[in-house]
Amino acid sequence: MARFAIAAKFNGSGSHDTYHIPDPVNGSTTATTQAAVAADIATLVADGASPTQAHVTTLNTDWAAFIATLGTYPTQAADVVVSVDTAAVTTLGGFKAIMAFVVRALAGGILK
Repeated sequence: MARFAIAAKFNGSGSHDTYHIPDPVNGSTTATTQAAVAADIATLVADGASPTQAHVTTLNTDWAAFIATLGTYPTQAADVVVSVDTAAVTTLGGFKAIMAFVVRALAGGILK
């Protein structure tokens, strides 16, 4: 699955800045490292009041791996992020249709 993401920052007067960002959404590496962190936390919970240093170290190592899968994001905060699976959305027309649906959904209650 090939993915990419585009983020945009609204500048208040109808203008915006856009930039490409790494996209971990649905990435298998992200899912694997997230699952490892969840398992490590469950282990620490099971340790109760006396977690072992080995368990803490394992969580720390897996957390670092999880964070690394998220990539390096730009320093500016994004107001909108669009993530696209290019294996599923293969044409500009398909992308436009999806975005039109998103606009209609937002107009229907989230944004007025």
